Amino acid sequence: MRTGNQLVEDCPRPGLLGGVVAFGVFGLSPAKARERLAAQIGTALTGRAKPGVAPRFPTHAGSADAVGRASSDSDHAQKHVGRYRALREWLCSRYEERIQLTFAEIEQIIALPLSPSARKHPAHWSGYDGRAVARTIHDAGWSARNVDIRGERLVFVRKR
Repeated sequence: MRTGNQLVEDCPRPGLLGGVVAFGVFGLSPAKARERLAAQIGTALTGRAKPGVAPRFPTHAGSADAVGRASSDSDHAQKHVGRYRALREWLCSRYEERIQLTFAEIEQIIALPLSPSARKHPAHWSGYDGRAVARTIHDAGWSARNVDIRGERLVFVRKR
C-alpha cells in the first residue's frame, strides 16, 4: 500500500483475494490520480478489464524459446523480494509506454539509495545476469533506455 510518496507495506492478498489486481496512483498529480481512480472503479463496475499488453505465451522448459534459461520469466517475477521489489511493483502498476525518471525519483520509489554501481555504469541498468535492478526492470516487462549517468536519469520503455 502507498500513501503519498511513502511505501507503507506490501499488502499480500490471501486466498481468493490473490486474483485481485492492484493499481497505483503513486507519483501522479491529484487530477490524474482522481482520473485513474474513476477509470478503475468504472472498470470494476462494468466487469473484467483486459491489460493493455497481451501476456506472453507460456513456454515449455524444453522448447526452443526456453533454451539457455534457468527458469521461466514468471518464475523470476515471483522471486523479487530485495531492494528493487518496490520498483517492480511500481512499474507493473503503470499504463504509460515510456516513463522518464531521475535516479532520485527511483530512490523515492524503492525508499533506499541506489547502489554505487547503478550511478557509475549504464550497463548496470540493462542485461539480466548478476544485476538485480536490470532483472527487476526486465521481469516487470520494461527495459531501461537512454541511461544518462551524468544527468542521473533514464527512460523506461514497455516491452512489446
